[in-house]
Amino acid sequence: MTSAATARPFERKIVARNNAVQSANVIHADEGARAMGFQAALVPGTALYSYLESAIRGSLGPGWAERGAAEVRFTAPAHDGDQLTAAAAPSGDGTAVEAVVTRDETGQVAATARAWLLGPGEEPPDVAGFPPAELPASPPPFSEAWALDIGELGSLSLAPTRADIGEFLSGIGEPPDLFGDDVPSAFLSRNYARLMSENVVRSSPSIHTSSRIRRFRRVELGEPLSVRGHIDRLFGRRGNRYYVLDMAYVGEGGDVVMAQRHTGIYRPRQRTPVA
Repeated sequence: MTSAATARPFERKIVARNNAVQSANVIHADEGARAMGFQAALVPGTALYSYLESAIRGSLGPGWAERGAAEVRFTAPAHDGDQLTAAAAPSGDGTAVEAVVTRDETGQVAATARAWLLGPGEEPPDVAGFPPAELPASPPPFSEAWALDIGELGSLSLAPTRADIGEFLSGIGEPPDLFGDDVPSAFLSRNYARLMSENVVRSSPSIHTSSRIRRFRRVELGEPLSVRGHIDRLFGRRGNRYYVLDMAYVGEGGDVVMAQRHTGIYRPRQRTPVA
């Protein structure tokens, strides 16, 4: 298996596509984004992460789908139609791969990741920390009191198919067979939005700021998974209010196949609207 130290530099060109225009999150529509001070609708973080993941996999090889990990940060907006470059190369210390998505026109970095292959001693979290729970019949409105008091969020059921993955990739401007028979972690990780929307009603825009992904084994096409999670904490920074969502993707045998820590802004600071 390729190690981070022997990973090869990899680069590819991409045209960004916004597959969330119809989302309830108005940050992905031009009018809503401009009202918040952005130039245009924001391409979702899961799209940018997929672009990063394609470069990471190109550098580290197919072992990424089995025992891959990444710390991902979204540093600047990307918009539909932006010409992007996704690149990855071994880090200077040889312990990881550094990946970046850059907007070609401006040179602005939209997303970064530090990725590596998990060692044999890096074990998944205890599934007991992510018990299954029923979805609410009528999701309550989001509030800080709800987020602080809620235990486990209601669980989702998922069985990724080739067609589902192809539809996701096509929607963000990628070839539907880009990852071959692998189930990309970006496809799985987008379930944070579904987990939240089926458990709570949010009225304000939200912005994905970072993710921590760890894969503990290969996920097979069509494999049934239980998607579970809970709000770990809330915090504030520079006028924004953030939530941290811990998630586990659990196989039929009760093993955690992927863990995800999602950080997002649930109440953005007030910005000057763009005319």
